[in-house]
Amino acid sequence: MLVFRTMRRGAVVVVLAAALTACAEGPTAPPQQQQGFDLSGPLLAKGGSGSGSNKGSGSESSGRGKDSGSRTFTIWPNIPVFEKFGDHLLTMPANVVCDPATSGYGAAYWDLPCSRVTTPIQVTATWTTHNGRPLISFSPDLRFAPSNTEQQWVNLWLRAPKDVDPALKYAILWYDSQAKRWVDESLADSTLKARLEGANLVTRRLKHFSDWALWVGLGGYNVTSGLGGGLDVWGGW
Repeated sequence: MLVFRTMRRGAVVVVLAAALTACAEGPTAPPQQQQGFDLSGPLLAKGGSGSGSNKGSGSESSGRGKDSGSRTFTIWPNIPVFEKFGDHLLTMPANVVCDPATSGYGAAYWDLPCSRVTTPIQVTATWTTHNGRPLISFSPDLRFAPSNTEQQWVNLWLRAPKDVDPALKYAILWYDSQAKRWVDESLADSTLKARLEGANLVTRRLKHFSDWALWVGLGGYNVTSGLGGGLDVWGGW
């Protein structure tokens, strides 16, 4: 199993690297107007209308190479998702989105069974950087059907602003809007731990759509100080 996972991840990295370095064939999405950041809250506004649209998994209007942008795409229940947002990626198997009308949303629901959505649903992705680190927000809030099978997981890939260093600690944090704080979900679930892929890609499994931010430091992330046993090497929030 370990050999299989290693080979599979290696193949995925090759595909993702090719996708990220390929030239976009269509116009890029215009950068989102920057707003002042509330450092105690989410760093991205929810519910934007988006500046592009894509009903499949192609690269048109992906905003490749743009640090900031906003784009709306469509999730079709029976079709896997492969979407680019600037230099970031989202991969999603088919038929994994819970019906938002009945599924519930929040930490108490992430691992509960759900009815799958049966009609197309539009999602807006908004991405930017703060202190040089990437952030991305998905709206509306959705959760995904729980599974112990890795092939049924949704994965987010964020491009770091510099080559990743295996000696450092990386996490893709979730903004808990109810608790009003950033959370490292991997502390409670090891399947949500960030992995380093390629020269400067950081990836992790997502159980839901929300606001996400890449964090790196010399120690683990602490929700109070943002530090845990070491310096936040990218300059703090």
